[in-house]
Amino acid sequence: LEPVLDSIRTVIEAGCHLELTTLVIPGYNDSPAEITALTEWISDLSPDIPLHLSRYFPHYKLNLPPTPLETLEQAAQISRRSLNYVYIGNADLASGRDTCCPKCGAVLISRRGYSPRFIGAKEDGSCGQCGWGGVFTHKIKS
Repeated sequence: LEPVLDSIRTVIEAGCHLELTTLVIPGYNDSPAEITALTEWISDLSPDIPLHLSRYFPHYKLNLPPTPLETLEQAAQISRRSLNYVYIGNADLASGRDTCCPKCGAVLISRRGYSPRFIGAKEDGSCGQCGWGGVFTHKIKS
């Protein structure tokens, strides 16, 4: 684990854009304490690092039941206490997949499958509703 954490620190310190994904596996890393520890560690680097919580499905040598949707929603709630951008992936949920402004809650990027739509963010990356400018560190491409 330490080499991975070191790599994450190095990328952030270099000022590069980084998004993290965690495969949430029942009985392995889905406890509230584990999710809290993960998101607090990420937040200490920057609360603006996007975190994708991905649903596990049985495959190859691990044959556990899929991650319950309730577990993913709970993990997202916990993660949003310290992170601004938390997404639920690999799950058909109505919530948890859009990018919202951390200040006013407006939907900035709508995600359906692998097709994001920039609907509420201005071209400079600020929020179209409240004007908060910290939404993106890069300019949005049309």
